[in-house]
Amino acid sequence: NVVVEGDGKVRTAQCEFYIWRNNHIDRDFILLTSDWQPTTITGMNELSAYITDVLNELRVEMVVALAASPVSMPKRNPKVFLTATSEEVIKLLRSKDKNLVLLTDGVITGMNGLVPVLAKIFYGIEGAILLGEAAQRVDRWLAISKDPSASKALVESLNRIFDLHIDTSPLDEEIEKMFKLLHEIKERAVKRVEAVKKGEKREPEYIG
Repeated sequence: NVVVEGDGKVRTAQCEFYIWRNNHIDRDFILLTSDWQPTTITGMNELSAYITDVLNELRVEMVVALAASPVSMPKRNPKVFLTATSEEVIKLLRSKDKNLVLLTDGVITGMNGLVPVLAKIFYGIEGAILLGEAAQRVDRWLAISKDPSASKALVESLNRIFDLHIDTSPLDEEIEKMFKLLHEIKERAVKRVEAVKKGEKREPEYIG
């Protein structure tokens, strides 16, 4: 797969590291983002292993992966679930963010789960996965970016855990846009149902 950019050019998919040096707290952050993840198990395993090698070379102390917990419809206040590579990490993160909900069963697919686990297995680096409740296919339904409510919930959780001060207000406009569009869709659906019901009740017209 390749990425088509706004100017019509194509490029290969990218996986990028960004280093955030923070003078306000006693740690720096390495952010990893990508266009998408490999579509095969072999590809996901190989890329995840490579990423853990890089994280070890950079002497990372903890890996935190952000993921989605699918729900049918967007929520105003989505939950954020937590799972981790050790009980100590679970206790630490829950002590920082009382709103975290412990994930006690299920399966996490893809590299969001692989990278923290492989980092622990290969290099002893502790890890955690935060999963925000996110509506699936909301981008296709409403022609907007991925569920912004889930994104905001995850960033706010990171703020509490690491004492960050990331401004989430830019997401508020996207959230309101999403719920406004949902409301309009529901209203149109109700009107269609009412119109159908009226049509069913209408008496047959007399033709002379």
